[in-house]
Amino acid sequence: MPYLSGFLLTAFVLMLALTGPLIAGNPNIIIGYDQQRDEISIQAENASLTTVLSDIAKKTRITIHIDPVVEKTVNFQLPRQPLQQALQKIVKGLSYIIEYSTNEQERVVVSGLRILPKGKQDSGQLVPVSVLNARAGQNNRGGNAAYTGSLNRRDNFYPGGR
Repeated sequence: MPYLSGFLLTAFVLMLALTGPLIAGNPNIIIGYDQQRDEISIQAENASLTTVLSDIAKKTRITIHIDPVVEKTVNFQLPRQPLQQALQKIVKGLSYIIEYSTNEQERVVVSGLRILPKGKQDSGQLVPVSVLNARAGQNNRGGNAAYTGSLNRRDNFYPGGR
């Protein structure tokens, strides 16, 4: 009988260790995404920009790269709006490139985002947000899922540049 109670205790501890991060999540970030309409709502309170972007990348399946220099703590509440519009608000004041592709319904949709320091047009320092998020101690749950589709169009925005 002592073996059974020891086994149950070990199983319970193992279950908590494996599911704890899934249950806990990040209580400072709430993201809702409607894939059919390509609309997103985001609420972030004292959250890392990289963590917010990593969560957006997971929900929307877009590829987001960021220069680590632009990391900061963010607070915002964005009601439901088109993904492109929300991304532009999140990176306001930074240089960024929004990448587009055509989805299965032949609609042009956001497929990627590259974020650079203000006024920069290029950076050899861009890293996928999932990698930065993993480095920041997020239990290495992120991955480097590169976008493999063809890009049709880019919107480049360089505040202070050009």
